[in-house]
Parts: sequence; C-alpha cells; structure tokens
Amino acid sequence: MTMAYHEILLATADELARAPKPQKALIARLREAAATLEKVPEAKREKVAMALRVMEPRLVVLPDVGFVERPEPRWGQYDKEPLSEAYPKAPLEIQARLVLGEKTTAVTGGLTAKEAHEYLSDPPPMGSRSNPASWLLARAELSYPDEQTRTHTGVNIKQLRLRIDSVPLARWLIDRWKDAAQRDALIKERVERGPHGEEVRGRFIDRVDELKDADLRPSVRDTFMAAGQRMATELEKELKKAHKQEPLAPTPHWWRSVRCATLLDRPKLIAAEGAEMKHCVANYVPYVRQQRSVLVSLRVRDKLGMLHRSTVEINRQTLEVFQHRGIDNREPHELNKRALTVMLRRWQAALRGRQPAAMEEPSAAEMLRQLGGREGNPVAEEIVGFVETPDGKLHMLPPPRQGRR
Repeated sequence: MTMAYHEILLATADELARAPKPQKALIARLREAAATLEKVPEAKREKVAMALRVMEPRLVVLPDVGFVERPEPRWGQYDKEPLSEAYPKAPLEIQARLVLGEKTTAVTGGLTAKEAHEYLSDPPPMGSRSNPASWLLARAELSYPDEQTRTHTGVNIKQLRLRIDSVPLARWLIDRWKDAAQRDALIKERVERGPHGEEVRGRFIDRVDELKDADLRPSVRDTFMAAGQRMATELEKELKKAHKQEPLAPTPHWWRSVRCATLLDRPKLIAAEGAEMKHCVANYVPYVRQQRSVLVSLRVRDKLGMLHRSTVEINRQTLEVFQHRGIDNREPHELNKRALTVMLRRWQAALRGRQPAAMEEPSAAEMLRQLGGREGNPVAEEIVGFVETPDGKLHMLPPPRQGRR
C-alpha cells in the first residue's frame, strides 16, 4: 500500500514518539508539516511537499518507519520547474516560503509590497551577498555631498551596504543621510575616553552594522547610546551568569577600606554597578583582570540625606584617576568629587609606604548632634562613610565598632 507524503510524516512522527528518548522538536515539525499538507488541494500537494523539504532538510531523510512504503518524491529541475510561478527567479528558500503561504513583504524582511515585487522579480544574482536591505540602500543611491567629504571620511558606501541586512536599519540610514546634520553626526570622527585612560577614536558610521532594530531612534547619537546600553546590559547578564565569582585581580596593596567606597573586583559587582548606574563599566573587566585599572563605587550622602553615587576608574600603579562618572555617565556630584580627593590622599600615602595622617574630624557623637541625632536621620546610616554636615563641610565617619553593623 502506498501512502501519501503527509501520511508518511504522521506515521514517522508516531513511530518516533514511541522511542525511549523521543525527539520532541522533530516530532512537532513532522506533525506541523503533515497538517500543512492536508490542507492543500491535491494538485498543489507535491509542490508544497517540495517546499517543506527545502525549508526543513531533515524531512527529506526520514527515519525508517518499517511498515511504510515510501514513494520516491519527484524533485524536478528548479530552474526549469520553479516552486513559485510568480517569482521564478527568487532564491529557492524564498520561493518555498511563498508556496507555504508567506507574504512577499514578510519574505523580504519588511519591504513594501511594491518594493518586494520589484526585488523578487529581478533579485540579485546568487553569491552577490546582496539582500533586501542592501538592495534598498543601492536603490537609494547614497552619496557624499562633495568629493572632499568623501575623501576625508574614507567610508566606502558600497562596502557599507553589504554589512547591513536589516530593512528597518537600511531605511533609518537612508533617512539620516538625507539630513545634513545627521549625516555629519554619522561620519564625523569622535574621540572618547576609554578604559585605562586610552583615547578611542572612531565614527558612528563604522559601527552601524552593530545596531539592532530596537536601538533605532530619530537622533544618531541617541541611537548609538541605546545600542551601547543594550550591549552593556547583555554583557552584564553574561557576567552575572559567570560561575567563577572570585576576584578578578588581587586587592591593591594601597587599598584602605572606607565605608563610602566599594572595590569592584568581582564580575557580579561590576555588572550590578553598570546596571544600577546605567553606564558601560562592564566593558572594563579585562582591564581589571590585567591589573591595569581599579574600579571603585562611591556613595556619599548630603546634609539632607540624599544619596549621591558615582563610579571611579583609577590607574592601579599610579592612582591617576582615569574617569569619574555619575549615573548615565553624567558629571559626578560635587560631594563625590571632594570625597574622592580625601580618599586619594589616604591611598597615595599607603602607596608611598606610610600610614595616612589621622583625620582631624569631629567625633561621631558630635557629628550626630550637629545632624540632629540618629533617630530618623538617613545621614547616620553606616553604609555611607562621608556626610555633609549643616555647615557645608564634608566629614568621614569613624569605622564602626566591633559587634555593631
């Protein structure tokens, strides 16, 4: 007895389901393909079966089901007998998707119906590395306003097209290119302060292929800031998953614990700091591991009890401050700057091999009296070591006594 192809798929799925360790994903695909074939008229069933086998190669070489007499499928010559009559020149996989019911706008990644028809009717030759996005960019004929600009930037637009495979990204780039100010933002060379005090030079246009559709914003700068935040978040997640949470490097010999300062020496601590402060400190892990940089989280309360946070990158050998940033990479609060200055004096003294001079600060009791007492006063919380007293001065609280939090 000869069985129809969709019956073979169902019989195979049933046989696989009885196995000791059933391949659930393959079974589901077999049954889904069988259901698709059952809905198709008999006249189109063979072509749909061929399309299914193009999309799912594992459906061609099915496991032996024993009692099934497997008919030999007629594949045909795709150049002479294409799957899609409407778009015979389209790549085979796209023809298969069209036969299986997908719309032209879907198989071309978001082109309009008119654009999709034009693209599929005369697609780029096989092996050209072209796709709907690069086709759209070529059609827009992006160019520089003058030869001097082209020579100065050195960006090859033709090569740029081949690096982009997202239609929404291609449209975003075309729209930005039409605006002179946005185009300049894309091609202008920028110098940023990177890890370990290094200068990072580059242009947004050189990294445009790293953008995702969710990053796209009207402004070029906002778009790349969103992309940077996304990549930092992805890195933070990877750091938090890391099985080894030992310190990335030995504690610096000059480090002296201060209540308001946390040494960020573990992947999880660095990831949490980046997530809470909304900046890319997670990218600095290699520099901490190489013992080139030291990362510190700084917390200071003002006289009203408001907490101010910042993150510091310091040269491990010289204690030079490479970067000091607040939330969202903003300038840190003035109190944090002053607190860092005090701590650097202590650490520099330790680096030179001598103990720091005693701090001429009022007693804790005196500070608490000035601040209105401990009860209900957030400034007195011991997680923060520096406080601003009502007279505007910055004081370092003494270390907590043993047995107390």
